[in-house]
Amino acid sequence: MSARIHKLIVGLTLALPLSCGGSDSDGGGKTAELTPGEKLCKSLQDYVTQCGAATPCDTALVQDCSSIVDLLSEPFMNGVSECINRGEGSMTACLTAGFGALTPTNAHTGLAASFCSECAFGAPGCEGAFFSEDNPDTAILGKAILPFSDSLVSEVSTDCATGLGCAGSFLSCTQGVIAQRAIPESTVQCLVDNLTGQAPPPPAGQETCVVEGSGGAGGMGGTGGNAGSGNASGTGGNSGSGNAGGTGGNAGASGGG
Repeated sequence: MSARIHKLIVGLTLALPLSCGGSDSDGGGKTAELTPGEKLCKSLQDYVTQCGAATPCDTALVQDCSSIVDLLSEPFMNGVSECINRGEGSMTACLTAGFGALTPTNAHTGLAASFCSECAFGAPGCEGAFFSEDNPDTAILGKAILPFSDSLVSEVSTDCATGLGCAGSFLSCTQGVIAQRAIPESTVQCLVDNLTGQAPPPPAGQETCVVEGSGGAGGMGGTGGNAGSGNASGTGGNSGSGNAGGTGGNAGASGGG
């Protein structure tokens, strides 16, 4: 083996670990992308940290968030997270606003068809009104299931949209299906109440609290001017303005000798 080839092999052997190490370093330096569920849990936690828990339901939803997100659809979780992060509303308001990003999937419309056939005895217009705000009696049922994942909706359809009297027991049956996922019953009740607009209002003053939006916080106030020098103290300069980072005032005039 020539000396030139030997040097080439040695050089490649030394370079390979360095190349791999650089790749690991790059990967290690990047922040892992959060899942929609992780983003939602972080948004809820940030809200409670900044605004406090307005109701016991707020605390329950934060504490059990990692279990709850397994039940929810990605569009709903993204809609709620964006609402909170942009400072567009309270936790309760943003849970309601999350519906704006939703359209019924095949699983949702299939459940509506089963409910209307089995529980509403084929009432005319039932399926069309199931997710419509025009009919509060059926809209509350649609709100209860629209944020949920297809797998959970299919399970609710099988367990809750059949049998005599299923119209009256549908919501409680849905809560029972969710509770089977090892989520505390009180948290399940909070979730369903928030989704259907039946959650109790927060105390006065807390319903308007929002997190600082992504638009950025207001500027810091400027610093005051330095006192003038001289035999007698000069007057200090005026403070800077608040919104943009204000500049300090001019130094005061020197005192008389």
